[in-house]
Amino acid sequence: MRNHSSLYPLLSRLAILTAAALGILSCSTSKNTAGSRFYHNFTTRYNVFYNGDKAYNDAYVGMLQNHTEGYSEEIFLDPITAQSGQEKAKTGGAFDGAIIKGRKAIQLHSIRTKPERKQGWQNDPKAVAFQNKREYNTFLHNAWMLVGKSQFYNADFLQAQATFSYIARLYSNEPAIRDEARLWQVRCYSEMGWLHEGQRLLERIPKDQPHTVRRGLYSKAVAERFILAGEKSAAIPYLRQAAAKEKNRHQRARMYYLLGQLLQDEERQDEARKAYTKVLGATPPFALDFAARLRKMELDSKKNPRSVANQLERMAKRSKYQDVQDQIFFSAGNIFMSISDTTSAIKSFLAGIEKSTTRGTDYALCQIRLGDIYMQRRQYLLAQPCFSAAAGTLNRLNPDYKRVTELSSQLDELVGHARIVHDQDSLLTLAAMPEEQRLAVIDSVIKAYIEAEKKLKDEEEIEKLIQNQEAFNAESDGLINHPTQNQGMPQAPQQTGSGEFYFYNPLLIAQGKTAFERK
Repeated sequence: MRNHSSLYPLLSRLAILTAAALGILSCSTSKNTAGSRFYHNFTTRYNVFYNGDKAYNDAYVGMLQNHTEGYSEEIFLDPITAQSGQEKAKTGGAFDGAIIKGRKAIQLHSIRTKPERKQGWQNDPKAVAFQNKREYNTFLHNAWMLVGKSQFYNADFLQAQATFSYIARLYSNEPAIRDEARLWQVRCYSEMGWLHEGQRLLERIPKDQPHTVRRGLYSKAVAERFILAGEKSAAIPYLRQAAAKEKNRHQRARMYYLLGQLLQDEERQDEARKAYTKVLGATPPFALDFAARLRKMELDSKKNPRSVANQLERMAKRSKYQDVQDQIFFSAGNIFMSISDTTSAIKSFLAGIEKSTTRGTDYALCQIRLGDIYMQRRQYLLAQPCFSAAAGTLNRLNPDYKRVTELSSQLDELVGHARIVHDQDSLLTLAAMPEEQRLAVIDSVIKAYIEAEKKLKDEEEIEKLIQNQEAFNAESDGLINHPTQNQGMPQAPQQTGSGEFYFYNPLLIAQGKTAFERK
């Protein structure tokens, strides 16, 4: 599609010249004439609103790109949901620029004065409807919507709800605009947890109108409400419709991924596989692309689980997947758990914890799975660090958050007493042993301590050798001035009697920068 963005400034000037030709530039908004309405409508669209809409779209794309989430757990339908449970530290956000532009458009170009009435207008339904309007700039509702949506994506849901409520009243005689505002109100209610209020408002929206004009928004609002209410099976058909209508490619991929997760939980494997395939078809970022492929492999594991688990472990050895090894081992551990191979599952979860580079959601999920296994075995001393690590990492909106934090608190208190009991039992057992056996146990402990000390010393020596090798390589590359390598070249003074400051010597600065970058 041809890009017409460069034409907007020209069109804006053309609108002003046209308005001047009509002799309306000196007309105030109180003079509600056809020429004045044309001028304000045109200027709103191609001047203030254009800039505000561009700011909104840029902020929305930035929000999607900067949002990080763990794809091993159920993701949110909209990234802004992650902020719904958090208290706002300050007012405002990335969408403030769009709000300013939207309010400016409303302030400068709103037309509220009733137009002059022609004789016999009461007998013309169109004239009656026109007289019943409260806003005569036919494009201004877009500026109002821009303000409300920007407040919504700033996570200022209460203020956004108030804005959309006002829009619904202002355009009460225009069903399409009124119902769009009400649907955004439903979304605000859902994000704030006011699900009953949202349901009552949905019942006031005619179902045929949103389905024909605002099908995507209607489906998204209903699906969001069902998901946040825990009725995920009911959300599936609406989520499928909303994903098909979503225009942003990244968000569409996210919605299809969530659809696949819900279908997978419902054991609708073939439909889930199709949803993940659509994620890949949207060419999402690497993290989401990899997660969709991983979920498809999990679906394939229903036929041959051990083969898929071994394939995942081979993937983890490739450098390409170094930063997602915790996801890989978490999936492998779940597959082993599905075939009751607890020993292999423990190994996979431990590997996921050890090799995690981000210490994010997947790291926490590995800790939780491992902690649950230890709890079933009543190995409380082993379970305690798992739940303690998970509680500090897990998202507060995660369904397991409350259970994990409670277990972590209880185990922290229990472990102190359990360690005392364990130590006392060990000492009593050791004291009750025959002397020869007791000495053998003591010797084995001493031997293990000596081996650990030797291993630590060897690691320190290896580290020292590596540092020496790096220093030698640096010297070989000329990063350190060597008298035999730099004969005939000006030498940078190491210490000067003049007290020359280091940062005044360009050669020393260049050498230091190169050495720093190498390290």
